[in-house]
Amino acid sequence: ATRFEATKLRPTGRTSRGVRAMKLKKGDTIADMNVLEGKRVGTDEFVLCVTSNGFGKRVSTNEFRATGRGLVGVIAIKFKKGKELEDRLSCFCVVKEEDEFL
Repeated sequence: ATRFEATKLRPTGRTSRGVRAMKLKKGDTIADMNVLEGKRVGTDEFVLCVTSNGFGKRVSTNEFRATGRGLVGVIAIKFKKGKELEDRLSCFCVVKEEDEFL
Protein backbone atom coordinates (compact mmCIF):
# COMPACT_ATOMS: atom_id res chain seq x y z
CA ALA A 1 0.00 0.00 0.00
CA THR A 2 1.13 3.53 -0.63
CA ARG A 3 -0.25 6.81 0.64
CA PHE A 4 0.49 10.25 -0.81
CA GLU A 5 -1.21 13.62 -1.13
CA ALA A 6 -3.42 14.13 -4.18
CA THR A 7 -1.84 17.58 -4.60
CA LYS A 8 1.35 15.74 -5.64
CA LEU A 9 -0.42 14.58 -8.83
CA ARG A 10 -0.08 17.07 -11.66
CA PRO A 11 -3.06 17.60 -13.96
CA THR A 12 -2.78 15.79 -17.28
CA GLY A 13 -4.79 15.77 -20.48
CA ARG A 14 -7.32 13.11 -21.44
CA THR A 15 -4.97 11.52 -23.96
CA SER A 16 -1.95 11.26 -21.64
CA ARG A 17 -0.87 8.03 -19.94
CA GLY A 18 -0.99 9.70 -16.52
CA VAL A 19 1.67 9.61 -13.83
CA ARG A 20 3.11 6.73 -11.81
CA ALA A 21 1.26 6.33 -8.50
CA MET A 22 3.12 3.24 -7.28
CA LYS A 23 6.18 1.29 -8.39
CA LEU A 24 5.44 -2.44 -8.74
CA LYS A 25 7.84 -5.33 -8.35
CA LYS A 26 7.83 -8.18 -10.89
CA GLY A 27 4.61 -10.19 -10.48
CA ASP A 28 2.82 -7.48 -8.43
CA THR A 29 -0.53 -6.06 -9.48
CA ILE A 30 -2.79 -3.31 -8.17
CA ALA A 31 -5.69 -4.90 -6.26
CA ASP A 32 -7.71 -1.85 -5.22
CA MET A 33 -7.60 1.90 -4.62
CA ASN A 34 -9.33 4.21 -2.16
CA VAL A 35 -9.30 7.91 -1.36
CA LEU A 36 -8.91 9.25 2.19
CA GLU A 37 -10.19 12.70 3.03
CA GLY A 38 -7.23 14.73 4.28
CA LYS A 39 -8.98 16.12 7.33
CA ARG A 40 -10.19 12.65 8.40
CA VAL A 41 -7.02 10.63 7.94
CA GLY A 42 -6.40 8.54 11.01
CA THR A 43 -9.31 9.83 13.08
CA ASP A 44 -11.66 6.86 12.93
CA GLU A 45 -10.82 5.39 9.55
CA PHE A 46 -9.41 1.94 8.98
CA VAL A 47 -8.34 -0.08 5.96
CA LEU A 48 -10.02 -3.46 5.66
CA CYS A 49 -8.03 -6.06 3.73
CA VAL A 50 -9.88 -9.24 2.73
CA THR A 51 -8.16 -12.18 1.03
CA SER A 52 -9.55 -14.67 -1.47
CA ASN A 53 -9.37 -17.38 1.23
CA GLY A 54 -11.65 -15.37 3.53
CA PHE A 55 -9.16 -13.85 5.95
CA GLY A 56 -9.65 -10.24 6.97
CA LYS A 57 -7.50 -7.64 8.66
CA ARG A 58 -8.45 -4.12 9.81
CA VAL A 59 -5.62 -1.61 10.12
CA SER A 60 -5.74 2.04 11.23
CA THR A 61 -4.91 4.50 8.47
CA ASN A 62 -2.31 5.98 10.85
CA GLU A 63 -0.19 2.87 10.36
CA PHE A 64 0.33 3.71 6.67
CA ARG A 65 2.98 6.39 6.57
CA ALA A 66 2.78 9.04 3.90
CA THR A 67 5.30 8.33 1.16
CA GLY A 68 6.24 9.95 -2.09
CA ARG A 69 4.32 9.22 -5.25
CA GLY A 70 5.83 6.45 -7.38
CA LEU A 71 7.50 4.54 -4.54
CA VAL A 72 7.13 0.85 -3.65
CA GLY A 73 4.90 1.34 -0.57
CA VAL A 74 4.41 -0.75 2.56
CA ILE A 75 2.98 -4.24 3.19
CA ALA A 76 -0.73 -4.09 4.09
CA ILE A 77 -1.26 -7.81 4.77
CA LYS A 78 1.02 -10.85 4.92
CA PHE A 79 0.01 -14.31 3.76
CA LYS A 80 0.80 -17.65 5.40
CA LYS A 81 4.15 -19.17 4.46
CA GLY A 82 3.71 -21.56 1.55
CA LYS A 83 0.23 -20.20 0.77
CA GLU A 84 1.32 -16.99 -0.99
CA LEU A 85 0.43 -18.40 -4.41
CA GLU A 86 -2.97 -19.72 -3.28
CA ASP A 87 -4.22 -16.61 -1.46
CA ARG A 88 -4.59 -13.12 -2.93
CA LEU A 89 -5.89 -9.76 -1.78
CA SER A 90 -9.52 -9.47 -2.91
CA CYS A 91 -10.67 -6.26 -1.26
CA PHE A 92 -8.96 -3.21 0.18
CA CYS A 93 -11.47 -0.63 1.41
CA VAL A 94 -11.70 2.25 3.86
CA VAL A 95 -14.09 1.57 6.75
CA LYS A 96 -15.12 3.15 10.04
CA GLU A 97 -15.42 1.62 13.51
CA GLU A 98 -19.23 1.38 13.32
CA ASP A 99 -19.42 -0.16 9.80
CA GLU A 100 -20.95 -3.60 9.32
CA PHE A 101 -20.23 -6.05 6.50
CA LEU A 102 -22.14 -8.82 4.82
